[in-house]
Amino acid sequence: MKPINVAFYSPSLDKSIRIDYIEVMVNPTPYYLHAYFKKSQPKYAPYIVWKPSLLLGKSGEELAKYIIENDIDVVCASVYIWNVQQVLHTLSTIKGLVNKPIKIVIGGPSCDGFNDEWNTKYPYIDKFVVGQGEKAWEAIALDMLGVSALSDQTTNIVHFSKDKKETKYEFEFIRGIHYSPYLECEDLVKELIQTYEGHDMLWPYETQRGCPYRCSFCDWNGGQSNKTQKRKEVDFVAEIDFLARNKMYRLHISDSNFGMWDVDVDILKRICYYKEQGHPFSFVSYGISKFVNHNFREIMRLIVKYDLTPWPKLSAQDVHPHVLKAINRPGSWEDHKEVGLELYKEFHESKGLNKIYVELIMGLPGQTYESWIATLDEIYSNGFIPRSYPFLILSNAPAKYDLDYRSLHGIKDDLVYEVIDMGTTGKNVLEVYHNTATNFLHCQIISTNTFSEYDLVKMIMADQLYRIMLSRNKWPAYGFIDVNWKHIKPMITALMSTSDYAFILEQRYANFMKYRINAMDSAQDKILVNGADMSSLIGRNYDLIHQSFAETNIDDSAAAKFLEVWDQFKPTAHWLNR
Repeated sequence: MKPINVAFYSPSLDKSIRIDYIEVMVNPTPYYLHAYFKKSQPKYAPYIVWKPSLLLGKSGEELAKYIIENDIDVVCASVYIWNVQQVLHTLSTIKGLVNKPIKIVIGGPSCDGFNDEWNTKYPYIDKFVVGQGEKAWEAIALDMLGVSALSDQTTNIVHFSKDKKETKYEFEFIRGIHYSPYLECEDLVKELIQTYEGHDMLWPYETQRGCPYRCSFCDWNGGQSNKTQKRKEVDFVAEIDFLARNKMYRLHISDSNFGMWDVDVDILKRICYYKEQGHPFSFVSYGISKFVNHNFREIMRLIVKYDLTPWPKLSAQDVHPHVLKAINRPGSWEDHKEVGLELYKEFHESKGLNKIYVELIMGLPGQTYESWIATLDEIYSNGFIPRSYPFLILSNAPAKYDLDYRSLHGIKDDLVYEVIDMGTTGKNVLEVYHNTATNFLHCQIISTNTFSEYDLVKMIMADQLYRIMLSRNKWPAYGFIDVNWKHIKPMITALMSTSDYAFILEQRYANFMKYRINAMDSAQDKILVNGADMSSLIGRNYDLIHQSFAETNIDDSAAAKFLEVWDQFKPTAHWLNR
């Protein structure tokens, strides 16, 4: 029996944009698939040969060269919101660039193969896997090995009729994944570590699957189920020991609700044990239980106490109960705020804790421009720092597929160029608009019953003004920004009342309506992104800032600390010349 060589392509970034970037996110999918196949098909497992995952973006030519040099038979790709455009573009060319027949299998959260005519849009893809892939991959692998033909009864695979006009698909929540993908595939993990020596590797760590909730913005379980399952019969101590032994220190806690089970606290304590022994474990991110309980509090305490992240965070989405109800999000901001203030009280002196981030989403059903301003005020005035994201619609989230929900909230979406915290290709707005290949273009909510497109532009502008004025890098949020909020808020209000702010809004809104780009060009015909127009606004209105400080009688030393940073914006004033 001839072995099948498998390449797994799941880039965490496009190296053409940031070629010097050495941080890569590992995708554990091959280890889940291969571990399941080894347990269910031990006789045939040796004939499925997984090559080290391809975690950096490649062009079609580069990927074709790799396929030829490594005699690849199958390319598996996992697509997410951040890489789906690049992956599909690359895969579209490779079959014509290699001199042997290859199969392409695609899956991942952004694979919408049964819903959106992907079979006609992407005819070069042979199999679409939607949902958990263990059983689907087992059936595909046995078919390729010639052991058994692929049945159209296999779940989580999109099956097409011969003319590709009819689609058959059945979802199954896969249970029984009671093993460690890393321990079961130790050889593959070590090979990957050797392959990416010199890179900062980020390792997803998942102890459960699924989520019991149905938040409208989320696509856990492919948006098709609210079932959940803990990996049982797993020695989590041995698993953490394995991570420590192999220096897999940078973790992304990928559970949807870490802390839902009591054992989660024990898992974290094992990580903290190693941290005490000098192993530099840290968290890139983490998803904690939506409800605040004892486990939630203890996990947050341990994260701060053991310096597991420089960015402790609370995931709120919004502070208003009616907005959380509109997106079916359990929990409350008040409970999260209470935990945050408890952490400040306990660790402000001993650990120097003065920044806790609060994750928010802009463009949620139920939000208004006024409520968004109130949210920003609530966060900053209590000593927290917002980390705001636009409402990017995930392919398998209820906000995308639930027509009743969309109708209820009057959801309108469109493809929008994402220019917040993203690199852009193009000198000005028009060049960015015409460069769809390398700029990040994704479906976003642009209006609902409670806010218009004009309101959305204003919300994002306001968020960026607050962010530029209240630098998350320069000053403590707790003990400085909150203490001086009575001086800062009047100044922000005054800046929003200037003719410069009105001009920026006019330019941004025009570009958003014409090009779906929420940005403007400078007087020098260069696009202003990531709040650059707000820094110019500050630079042009320095007298107003001094006047506002004088009217609110701010302490001279506090004023000096703010002005030391804002002085840097003066040279940008000419960007808004008109």
